[in-house]
Amino acid sequence: VARGKGGMGAMTKMMDAHNGTPPFAPPFLKAGSLVIGQTANILLYLGSRHGLAPKAEAGKLWVHQLQLTIADLVLEVHDTHHPLGPSLYYEDQKAPAKKRSEEFWTSRVPKYLGYFEDLVQANGGAFVTGRRISYADLSLFQIVEG
Repeated sequence: VARGKGGMGAMTKMMDAHNGTPPFAPPFLKAGSLVIGQTANILLYLGSRHGLAPKAEAGKLWVHQLQLTIADLVLEVHDTHHPLGPSLYYEDQKAPAKKRSEEFWTSRVPKYLGYFEDLVQANGGAFVTGRRISYADLSLFQIVEG
């Protein structure tokens, strides 16, 4: 919405029409009278509606847990560029960013990707939860491709 003509105004209007549950910031989804913020929460809502999450509660929560772990990884990626703080320019924290990036690639990336690779193997399928694709798999695809 924000990128189209008049989009910022439309987005702000959508954020204000929240019925007591305003999102902090984009991304958010407006579905009928619901306004749902945070990527993992949006995916929790959409996953079972589009066949990208199990229907049973235990399975839904498991895929959501995986998505929250992916969100942790994304935050760590961000922190490689802004290790001293998100309000500071990258140019003002290049030296700490380089140090943080080295540690991230040698320690954190193998830990996260190893965890997800182990799940694929343990579940005996091509996906983290087994034989069916989930929104967590799509998020992992974006991580690897990005």
